[in-house]
Formats: sequence, structure tokens, C-alpha cells
Amino acid sequence: MWLLDNYPTIKWHIEIHSYSQIILHCWEDDENQSDDPKTKFAKPEYDRKRGRKRDNYKEYVSKEDHSILTHLTNRIRDGISALNQNEYTVQSVFNLYPTSGSGQDYSHSCHYDSNNKVFGFTIELEKNFILHRKRWNILYEK
Repeated sequence: MWLLDNYPTIKWHIEIHSYSQIILHCWEDDENQSDDPKTKFAKPEYDRKRGRKRDNYKEYVSKEDHSILTHLTNRIRDGISALNQNEYTVQSVFNLYPTSGSGQDYSHSCHYDSNNKVFGFTIELEKNFILHRKRWNILYEK
């Protein structure tokens, strides 16, 4: 919160996770829709109605924001592919695993109705977990 509130020129927030080769964008708490701006995260009357697949509630994201999100995630995907030929999928986080309280969604919603909007993404790296025990030991021995 402090970082986003004190540095208004931040425009992107990228979380790095593993294990899927997927690039994810908002929302994490429900499926996206761009037709009804009344159904959005800031309205408490929709609390406890989010997070269920194939129900009547869908989280609002404007067509402009959705276009920006998909354009940027596709550019990230294409850049990764050009660099190392790894194929990444682009999708909304909710389609992978619904969750709430994430940094990505917080950053995207923090200044949602202002000119200081932050676009949040999650990049799920690789398709295996690699633990570099030697590196961890060096870090924790100091």
C-alpha cells in the first residue's frame, strides 16, 4: 500500500510465481465482464457473492482496461517466446484459481477510478520447481 500510495507514477505490478507458464491478469475473485459497471469490487452489497464459477455475478473490468491488460500480457508472452521459445498462456487469474486479497488485484484496484491506475499481472514461471539449496545456505549463513 505504501509503495503505491507514495509513488503515483507506478503503472505496473508484476508478481512472479511458479509453476505453470501462464501470464495472468485481473480479476482473481471472479470472472470478468465489461457490460455492467455496477458490479465491481468496491460495492459491499456484492460481498460473499464473488468467487463462484458459473454463477450470476461477474466482476466488472472496463473494455478499455481489459484491452490494455490483454495487450500487455500478450506482449509479455511474445517477448518470453522470442527470448527462449517457451510458450506461455494468457488468461484471467480466476480461470486458474479463484482467490482474494492478492497483490495483483490490490494494485489494480488501488487507484482504479483515478489517473494513477496500476495494472497488475502474475507470471507463473516454468513447469518445475527448482530449489537451489546452495544459494539458500549462502543467504542464511550470514
